Amino acid sequence: MIRPFLLYPGCTVLGRFPEYEAASKRILTTLGIEIRALEEFCCCGATLAPGMRENWIHLPAYTLAQAERNDLDLLTLCGGCTNTFRRAAVYLNTKPVLLKRVNQTLAKLGLFYSGQARIRHLIDVLHENLPALSGKTTRRLEQKMAISAPCQVFRPSRLSEECEVGPGSMRRIAEEIGFQLVDYPLEDECCGSTLLTVHESTAVRIGGSKLKSATDHGADFVCVACGNCLFLFDPYQSRMGMKKKAPIVTLPQLIENVMEGTPKTEQRG
Repeated sequence: MIRPFLLYPGCTVLGRFPEYEAASKRILTTLGIEIRALEEFCCCGATLAPGMRENWIHLPAYTLAQAERNDLDLLTLCGGCTNTFRRAAVYLNTKPVLLKRVNQTLAKLGLFYSGQARIRHLIDVLHENLPALSGKTTRRLEQKMAISAPCQVFRPSRLSEECEVGPGSMRRIAEEIGFQLVDYPLEDECCGSTLLTVHESTAVRIGGSKLKSATDHGADFVCVACGNCLFLFDPYQSRMGMKKKAPIVTLPQLIENVMEGTPKTEQRG
């Protein structure tokens, strides 16, 4: 029996891209995976520049402690959230003085963190359930797609030990289901979204280069699995100098359009 997950959609997905969260829930439910809501939600802390002040760690610690209290693995939909939670877990598990101080704060909320919470990204879960997933697909798409994987899920490697699959896992999911993929030189490069808060023009330039590389090599649309990628590619694309807008679709929305037993949704773009 598959254990339930505690879903952490992330601020960006929760506030701007609810269709990504909804599609993820529908697909996982179709696979027989129970999703439970995180009742007392807060930001993961990724936007607070973790290297500047140590207090940032209280935000991810709060969510990790809630996962422990519920005895559930944390399921994320964003690369930035995934990376922040894993970074916080490493810090807390290797710095006993910091852990003690954080737990003193968490105690005021009736919480405690011991280092047992696991962080899983949606790609991890879909990949380990790939046989069941591919068995439920009933149709094929004629359009060609480019993959833009959530790089922060897999980088750096010392933070991704819990991730049982590598950067190519999103591509393997797509190939197993039967999507037509295009290869393009910048597939494994960061989309640039993490730079939006510090140097917007650079983020837009990097993101535009990646989208242009994908469309120049024949992609009809770009598939993502990250709130940060969505946040850059969707609203900022008009500033990227694209000759033609590249539709952006999330992996779960794409899957449910070819999957038996789930409602069909429209892609962005």
